[in-house]
Amino acid sequence: MAAEINDSRTLYRTTKTLANKNINRECPIVKDKEGNILTSKEDQLHRWTEFFSEPQQVTNDIDEVPTSPTENCKSRIATRAPSIQEIKQALSQLKTGKATGPDNIPAELFKIHPENIAQLLETIIKSSWETEHIPSTWKEGLIVKLPKKGDLSQYKNWRGITLLNTINMTINKIIPTVIQKKEYQMPLNRLWEKNKQVLGLKDHVSTKLILSE
Repeated sequence: MAAEINDSRTLYRTTKTLANKNINRECPIVKDKEGNILTSKEDQLHRWTEFFSEPQQVTNDIDEVPTSPTENCKSRIATRAPSIQEIKQALSQLKTGKATGPDNIPAELFKIHPENIAQLLETIIKSSWETEHIPSTWKEGLIVKLPKKGDLSQYKNWRGITLLNTINMTINKIIPTVIQKKEYQMPLNRLWEKNKQVLGLKDHVSTKLILSE
């Protein structure tokens, strides 16, 4: 039935259950960096926090950040607040059927009445945009740990994904739309390539890094 209606999520779970390969996200044995077993919940939680707080490795082959001329260009970035139409476009791009973040607001709720939601968000986002202040709650995320192959008592065999607030994801969709407008005097692909070279970023870097700052 799930395959007939293209419900890939239910199909995946059913297949895993029938194959007796249910994913267990709980780790009964947790060890510290020295290999000692942590028995208390507090110690385990502290170790998980420490693990996910460790800086991620980013390869950067550039010794120092180059300082190149501005090529006699004026401001290349559109600094105006997003319009209602741009917000509606961002709402249409939100993926449904996903787990919610700390706000517990599913994307489906934002997509029910996009016109009304866009008008409401336009006031909120414009205020934040013009004051250059992002509420701390917008930047919150829930880290969910997922197992990889290997000994699950070793933290290196786990990875984490961050579930963001829906308004955060909406802004992530808005920013590329705004900066690709005609205010740019340099082709976006050239500017993006220059930024990747300067910052040493990979293609998977998301605009949420902008919000985290």
